[in-house]
Amino acid sequence: MNFRSPVVLGGITTFIVLLLFVFTFSHTFILLKGGVKVEGIASPILRSISISTITSFLAILIGIPVAYFLSRKEFFLKKAVETFLELPLVLSPVALGTLLLILFSKGGGRFLEEKIGFTFTMKGIIIAQFFVVFTIGLKTLKVAFDELPERYEHIAGLLGASETEVFLDVVLRASKRGILSAFILTWVRSMGEFGASLTIGGMNSSIRIATVELFEKLEMADFPSVGSIIFVLLTLSFIFLYILKLLWQKGQG
Repeated sequence: MNFRSPVVLGGITTFIVLLLFVFTFSHTFILLKGGVKVEGIASPILRSISISTITSFLAILIGIPVAYFLSRKEFFLKKAVETFLELPLVLSPVALGTLLLILFSKGGGRFLEEKIGFTFTMKGIIIAQFFVVFTIGLKTLKVAFDELPERYEHIAGLLGASETEVFLDVVLRASKRGILSAFILTWVRSMGEFGASLTIGGMNSSIRIATVELFEKLEMADFPSVGSIIFVLLTLSFIFLYILKLLWQKGQG
């Protein structure tokens, strides 16, 4: 075996990293000595699933036209616009949540807060998570549209299809795998979101999501509940990410 080979070195490195991940995640089962504890954590987990689903649908619905526009059009300061939309990828979720709190306390944001109510509500958590996950969905959607040759749209137009028909029947249909991938990525990221949700939603037990409940149980040293929440989050994340891998593999086949 040639240990100087990049492939061999890569394989060894992969094995070491995999061991580190397995060793870390296996400690979840140490916390599950008495089995998965459902009492007290079912509601936050179900609430997280609901909020993540709503947030992901919003991110995809809004992200599709934005991603399509950025994919097909060149305009002045396009790179600056794309960079601005990518800021949530590097900005702390706590910072995003703080900015939303300030937004809803001044001017037009305060008016919306008084009329609708966002802070310390499920609506606020959805908005906070939307800001966190939107860029992930946007970038995935844009890649899907970038990979679709524009000649398909031109041919459909020459055959008499309107711009709306071209978009719905050609673009969206051909990009459905990318759209589903974007939904899965935003959903998984939303399930694991903590900082922005805690900042805008607080510790109110009636709207507490799984990650905030995890933090609360950790402070109480309720390790069976901590292990149960981590186990559920890991299991759901693995299942959905594995489905995503299968989608990508099918797309390459």
